[in-house]
Amino acid sequence: MFTWVGSILAVLATILVSLVSIGFAEGWLIVLVSFVYLLGVQGITVAIHIPLNNHIQKIKIENLNDEALANERLKFETKWNFFNYIRTSIAISVSVLLLTILTIR
Repeated sequence: MFTWVGSILAVLATILVSLVSIGFAEGWLIVLVSFVYLLGVQGITVAIHIPLNNHIQKIKIENLNDEALANERLKFETKWNFFNYIRTSIAISVSVLLLTILTIR
């Protein structure tokens, strides 16, 4: 939980420091990339992954037969993995972009 919340705080701090130190005219790209991270990584986590995780935790697996259990697992894994690939791609892209911006400055 600390890592997850810490990453949000770090990105918000990056936005703030960028705006204060270099201003919006030069720091707009950092702000844009940071918002892409917040929406694309944290937004997917909050909107997709947390509800899926909560749903799977509420399932009483001892009450399900093998077929129902397989169906629940397939529904969960298909959606979770699809959005995790998107989330991971965005996170990697944002990291590379922010590092590139830093090295150019």
